[in-house]
Amino acid sequence: MHKLARMLSAYYGRADYSRCLRRKHNIAKLSTGGSRSLLKQYQSMEEDARYTVSGKKFLLLDDIVTTGNSMMAARKRLLEGGFQSLLRWW
Repeated sequence: MHKLARMLSAYYGRADYSRCLRRKHNIAKLSTGGSRSLLKQYQSMEEDARYTVSGKKFLLLDDIVTTGNSMMAARKRLLEGGFQSLLRWW
């Protein structure tokens, strides 16, 4: 996903913020019985303070979407972290 983000950023002349959100800890895969609740997803993520994101728009990408909870949690974290809005979500 980071490689794709770098390529899209370069192609469209945008900054690459693909590492501004990261997992604090891993969550067991859903296929092995792990919880994929929105709250668990949200609690497992944190913003990287090295990135200044205030007022920026973002494109949110995910490699696999099962329940959509990781995407919703990431969106919430990014908006709380200062990003202005979502460009597109898929």
